[in-house]
Formats: sequence, C-alpha cells, structure tokens
Amino acid sequence: MKNTEIVADVHQFPRHIACDPCSNSEFVVPVFWPDSDRFFGVLDLDSPLFDHFDAIDAMYLEQLVQLVFGHKN
Repeated sequence: MKNTEIVADVHQFPRHIACDPCSNSEFVVPVFWPDSDRFFGVLDLDSPLFDHFDAIDAMYLEQLVQLVFGHKN
C-alpha cells in the first residue's frame, strides 16, 4: 500500500484486520523511511462510526506523518 486508504465500512473491506470489535470505519496512512520508498509502517485510526473519515482528515493526517516521520506521501 503506497496511498492513504479511507475505509467507510470495514465490514465490506476484505483486507481489514480487526484490532477492535467496535471498529466500523478506518483510516490508514502508509509511513516510509525518510528519503526512501522503503515501507516503515502505518498510521491506523479506527472509529466506531461508519464513514467517519474524509479527504480533509487525509490532508491533515498525511501532513502529520510528513512532520513526524520526514517523508512526503
């Protein structure tokens, strides 16, 4: 995964790994090593609400990842 994924309903997403039984939507931003395309991990946010995350969340959380990890997605 090289792009941010916003999952409105995790129950309809075949690759979802349930870490919280109350999770209904999810937001995932990939994180890479600074100055590299080498994958490091993900920023993964879950919500008990369906369709909780949107493009504005993506914009700000991708900026947060860039500030914290030093890599632009």
